[in-house]
Amino acid sequence: MSEVISVLLLAVSAYLIGGIPFSLILGKLWGVDIRKEGSGNVGSANVMRTAGRIAGILAFAGDMGKGAAAVFVSFLLNPFQTDTILLVGAYASVIGHIYPVYLKGKGGKGVATGAGAMLMLSPAALASAAAVYIIGFYVSRRISSVGSLAAAVSFPLFLTLYYVLLGEAYSVFFDINYLWFLMTVLALITLIIVKHIPNIARLLRGDENRFGGDRH
Repeated sequence: MSEVISVLLLAVSAYLIGGIPFSLILGKLWGVDIRKEGSGNVGSANVMRTAGRIAGILAFAGDMGKGAAAVFVSFLLNPFQTDTILLVGAYASVIGHIYPVYLKGKGGKGVATGAGAMLMLSPAALASAAAVYIIGFYVSRRISSVGSLAAAVSFPLFLTLYYVLLGEAYSVFFDINYLWFLMTVLALITLIIVKHIPNIARLLRGDENRFGGDRH
């Protein structure tokens, strides 16, 4: 098998894993079609809002787990000597979550799936960004989108900090080129911010609720 085919197989596998709609599945197990309730977003925050805390936590774990699983599968399928190729799997998994083939391209916002991928690629930076999420969440009086955006924007800063402090050990498990990692993260953050534009508009109007929909 050629390296090009191996990379395509890696990307497609990560995309299909990332597209598994855990939030939709768990919502339906709780008797709710989250596409028609709450914000209508196929993500764990909307599951939390419409189906309750337990379902929401399970949905978040599922979405995060598929990001981590996509990176691990990419590691298994890696056709090169460098672990930097795992970034393809991380990026493809988030694309899969946001634009899943299973739901005709109408997916979630990519935060939890991206977090799962980053858990594998740079757990220290993820832990720091998670702390920022918690701070943003509570400072904003428990508005999930504020915490998510704050965490996403802070992640590349922590990634750079740990690279400066730890050198090649900043990724812990893998040997990933820092500049490629940073560019991939910035591309993912751009996607996440674009998907949050409706939330940002509601925040500016003072109309955003805890789980990403209108207050009304």
